[in-house]
Amino acid sequence: MKCQVLVDWLTFSVKETDPVKVIRHYLGLDPALFQDAGYGLLGYNRVLRFSEICVCYEPRENDFFKDMGVCVSMSGNGCRTFETMSKLSGAGNQEESAAFLELLRLLASDAEANISRIDIACDDREGFLNMEEIIEKVRANELN
Repeated sequence: MKCQVLVDWLTFSVKETDPVKVIRHYLGLDPALFQDAGYGLLGYNRVLRFSEICVCYEPRENDFFKDMGVCVSMSGNGCRTFETMSKLSGAGNQEESAAFLELLRLLASDAEANISRIDIACDDREGFLNMEEIIEKVRANELN
């Protein structure tokens, strides 16, 4: 494979307040895999964690933050776990990104869903990017 493109971090929130429903519907994972982390994160009082997938719930709402729902954050390792273990329709075939394609479809169809962070990694195994040229352009401030 010449160039492998992967989702390497994803954070999204939905208005659903039940973390178990979010785990089942949006992640296609078994909620029994997740354990209470014993701490809060990202403005939430509680976190369920499996691998590097954090499902944050019970928001610390105030006058500024209201109706936050549930937030899911997956690091690179969490993304790989999600890809390999998700039971979302279309997942489990030869294409590693099938689970992400289905998740993104679900999020796009939810008018109140919000993706706050998505990192994309591209492993250039054939040298399509000329690193010396990139370094020269950065040093010369020739970036658009």
